[in-house]
Amino acid sequence: MIKKILLTILLISLFSISKAEVVKELIVTGNKRVSDETIKIYGEIDLGKNYTENDINNVINNLYSTDFFEDIQIELKNNILTINLKEYPIVNQLIIVGEQKKTYREQIKKLIQLKENKPFIRPYLVKDVSIIKTLYSSLGFNFAEVETKIKTIDKDNLDLLIEINRGEQTKISSISFIGNKNIRSK
Repeated sequence: MIKKILLTILLISLFSISKAEVVKELIVTGNKRVSDETIKIYGEIDLGKNYTENDINNVINNLYSTDFFEDIQIELKNNILTINLKEYPIVNQLIIVGEQKKTYREQIKKLIQLKENKPFIRPYLVKDVSIIKTLYSSLGFNFAEVETKIKTIDKDNLDLLIEINRGEQTKISSISFIGNKNIRSK
């Protein structure tokens, strides 16, 4: 049994080594805002290095962690590392309507993840709506409604509109103590 496990580990190691290839050239496509050199640095890509599948996975993870790219495809063939990218669109304008107080609008812009001139990452939008609702709930507006609209300018740019209806503020009109005979309710 142990011999079979060792043989399997040896075969996997040999397979990984046989899949390794030295990168002599780097080709990057699909990038518009991020330079090839920046991609090389963030991806920790070194020409002349022997790359295994694990190394390629590390490059992909490193590039995704930048939050610049929506999709990353990598191919290593004939000593050429080809990286095809799709960048996230950029938020041109972040417009908040429905809130009259400038201080609240500024606070919202500080708290949310999506910002002007930064990448638009759709999962962040759901979190940002939740953050805004939590902020209003802490101010006593427990039934605040937040609606978002996206205006696509082109495939690389968009405007984000956040509509807020904070509704009526929740107030406590009275407090009653039941079962307490020693202290008066007033």
